[in-house]
Amino acid sequence: MRGAPLKIAAAQTLVSPDIAANGSTIRSMIAAAAAGGVRVINFCEGSLSGYSKFQIMHPDDWRSFDWSRQEAELRAIADLCGNLRICAVVGGAHRLAEGRPPHNSLYVFSEEGALLTRYDKRYLL
Repeated sequence: MRGAPLKIAAAQTLVSPDIAANGSTIRSMIAAAAAGGVRVINFCEGSLSGYSKFQIMHPDDWRSFDWSRQEAELRAIADLCGNLRICAVVGGAHRLAEGRPPHNSLYVFSEEGALLTRYDKRYLL
């Protein structure tokens, strides 16, 4: 017996250094996808944090990155996934120990709103 088809969406957003604006756009696209019956939506790398390779030119520049804003946006995205019962893969930087550059990561959220895993591509210079 065959199940219902699984709708998957690939989303390309404008990636800016403004984490709050990126988060708002991502949540809007998640909501639109869920309304269209999509069960999994995948965003590009850096979609939340901004593509920092072009925004942060020196490793010391990471000291000014707004980690608390990114964490708040990740929580809001997770909550929305749980509310709308949709999985999302969202690109963002991931902070490591002090003095080490962050990873370029993909955060994978379940339809329950839980962080399932994180894929780390590599550190950002």
